[in-house]
Amino acid sequence: MKPRYKLIRFSNGEQVIGEVLEENDTTVTVRNLFRAMNRESRHGYITSVVKWLTYIEEDTIIIKKDHITFLTSVGKEIEEYLKERENEDDSYESMEEMEKEYKKAQLETYLRYANTYPTMQ
Repeated sequence: MKPRYKLIRFSNGEQVIGEVLEENDTTVTVRNLFRAMNRESRHGYITSVVKWLTYIEEDTIIIKKDHITFLTSVGKEIEEYLKERENEDDSYESMEEMEKEYKKAQLETYLRYANTYPTMQ
């Protein structure tokens, strides 16, 4: 089986995206795990990812299928994005810190468009 990123939803509702290395009838072996975080904003729902289980030494973990509600592939663009994120240092302490960085990136995007708007017509 070629390793492929998949969305894993646990029976407790938590969702992670990880690179599935092996899957059998009872377990799934995964590495490069990211927690999918959703929150509502005035613009709709925002989904982001942060590294999951950053405090473990093992590169891979084995998850019992009894704890999984569903397992499905993610789109190519998500997979490419996660491959870029694999080696990043993810130091978010909280959802608020992640939101602060997201808002900063959004502001930079708005400013870039605001400063280039006359040239975009």
